[in-house]
Amino acid sequence: MRASLLLAGLLSTIAWTPVAQAAKPTAPTKTAPAPAPAKPAPAPAKTAAEPLPERVEATWLVASQTLQVDDRDAAMRAVIAYAEQRGGWFSALSDDSVTVRVPVADLPGLLEAGKKLGTLVDKSYRSQDLSDELLQLKTRLRSRRETLSRYLAVLQTAGADSTVVIGRAIAESINEIEGIEGRIRLLSQQAEWAQATFSFRFRDRAAPSTDGSSPFAWINSLNLASILNDFRYGSGLGRSAGVTVPTPDGFAAFHRRSQYAAINPDDVKLRVRTFRHKPKADLGFWTEALRTRMLAAGYLMVAEEKIESASGQGSLLELTAPYGDEDLRYLIAVFVDGGRLVVVEAVGEASDFKAQREGITGAIRGMRF
Repeated sequence: MRASLLLAGLLSTIAWTPVAQAAKPTAPTKTAPAPAPAKPAPAPAKTAAEPLPERVEATWLVASQTLQVDDRDAAMRAVIAYAEQRGGWFSALSDDSVTVRVPVADLPGLLEAGKKLGTLVDKSYRSQDLSDELLQLKTRLRSRRETLSRYLAVLQTAGADSTVVIGRAIAESINEIEGIEGRIRLLSQQAEWAQATFSFRFRDRAAPSTDGSSPFAWINSLNLASILNDFRYGSGLGRSAGVTVPTPDGFAAFHRRSQYAAINPDDVKLRVRTFRHKPKADLGFWTEALRTRMLAAGYLMVAEEKIESASGQGSLLELTAPYGDEDLRYLIAVFVDGGRLVVVEAVGEASDFKAQREGITGAIRGMRF
């Protein structure tokens, strides 16, 4: 717009050319002495050159978290409120995520506050160095401004034929300067305001792989699809002979052909299976093998801990994954009992499982084999 107005003004100055009026005849007069030659017009004063730009450290911080929460709307409101209280704002909002901008100094606090809203299942953090690009832009801006100053100086003495050409060059210079200034403002804002995105639902809704990626068959049998199908059809729940499990409150247990399985009204499922301990290895080996396979299959780790049953120490892995329209929790506990492995599995929708987790781990601690 500025360039267009300037060009219009330049064109209007050359469109008006006054026509000399014919001189009326007058009586002869004495010839006057020739006037003294006019002094040349002083050259336009030179403006001081802009100082050379210096490199200033500037970094854009971008973070994201994927959280499992009981109330997505409440979690989104809490994130937005945190940002606004620190002078920030939300820049994007959807049913399952919110993106906010906060001062760089407040980003660590925002991420810590996010972790308290639910269970953190995924996160990312990256920084982009803007220093070199800003220096290049400021250097280009200085050069374009100097070029514009030279065009304006030439315009003062340009003839009518040159004015239009110079006007176009001035308009192009102004447009380029405005573009550079806009980019500098954007990068400067990015360096000052960090960006954080909070997602409350898995972006990738694909269920974890059921293919075997472990050399041990019993580990490959551990997956959401298997346990859900086994409960649905009431078969293939596995053997748990010789294992005594106290049933958690609110669960209904059924024993059939040396099987132990239980379920509650919220469809949280629990079962115990035993496997032949071959090859023989210690608990640390099996924990590592189990962790490696489950992560490779697409599960995300929520917690890993030691757990003590009435008969010995075991390892507990709590995992999460999308399954259809739900976000599920999948708990696996493994114990080494001489010639066999005792494996406990529990699965349920994330919020329902969290409500039953204490009862399930209590049952595992009271388990005897």
